[in-house]
Amino acid sequence: MKRPLNAVFYGNCQIMHLSLILSEHAAFKKAYEIQSLKQIHQLAPEEAEWVYEKAAEADLFVYQPVTDAYGPLATDKVLKYLKSPDIAVSVPVLHFSGYWPETVYIRTPDGKKILTSSFCDYHDLNIMIAYHQGRTVEEFVKKIRTGFYDQEFMEFNASEAIKRLRVREAPLTLKIVDHIEAHWKKERLFYSINHCKNSLFYLLADQLLNLLGIDKITEEVKREEERLAFTKLPVYPELISHFNFGFPNEDIIINRHPYTWPEYVEAYYRFYEGNPGLVSYNLHAFATSGGFYQKRILSLNNFHL
Repeated sequence: MKRPLNAVFYGNCQIMHLSLILSEHAAFKKAYEIQSLKQIHQLAPEEAEWVYEKAAEADLFVYQPVTDAYGPLATDKVLKYLKSPDIAVSVPVLHFSGYWPETVYIRTPDGKKILTSSFCDYHDLNIMIAYHQGRTVEEFVKKIRTGFYDQEFMEFNASEAIKRLRVREAPLTLKIVDHIEAHWKKERLFYSINHCKNSLFYLLADQLLNLLGIDKITEEVKREEERLAFTKLPVYPELISHFNFGFPNEDIIINRHPYTWPEYVEAYYRFYEGNPGLVSYNLHAFATSGGFYQKRILSLNNFHL
């Protein structure tokens, strides 16, 4: 019996879920044995030699671009160890802010990403500003109903989110942005800025299978339960109204726990009360060196240094 070929998947949690889907596909399992690597954020630079060894053993190397910020784990370093560049298949990193212009990460002055304890590693810039300005939870929730953004900003944020996806995927093997652009208003394609719906994984899997000459994902592999819906960030009512989304505003879910709007805001406020220095530092950073979106949101909230 012919030994299955060695398939290595390298990237973030998205590439892990793509590999899990393919591991349940009978035709792919017959042709390839999947070698699991840690997700990129779980790897230490000292493990680079182990990653190089796995890359050198691969008959198929499916990867997402990993930047130079990861040092020896960056993809341009890892790809040098492949048997041939022809075995590499590149997959886009799915990051989409069209539903959430306000979502940010906050960092310490040394640049380390901060988690909101057991709550959430995403932060809402509007909530952070409201806390800094001394607004109550009730005042913030009331503002949710009247709105934070103007129409021009919402349109620009959405078009730029698509544009950034298109630029990132341009040099890559697999493509997804045309589907996202055509469907993101009709159905909710993401649960947070980097956690997408199962259907996007199936589309990427089918493209890969087509390249390999293997039949598409079967219905038996597709599951009703969404893989990454354990956190569902709230979509602001004004975006739902402006874009006339074809889906309802679902409950807020953070790490599988439901929240009302007041509870959601209160959870952030509790974290900021314990870390007031981080709030001031990050708002200053967004105001002085942040991107257009952060600076525009600060302006819309009448935030001034």
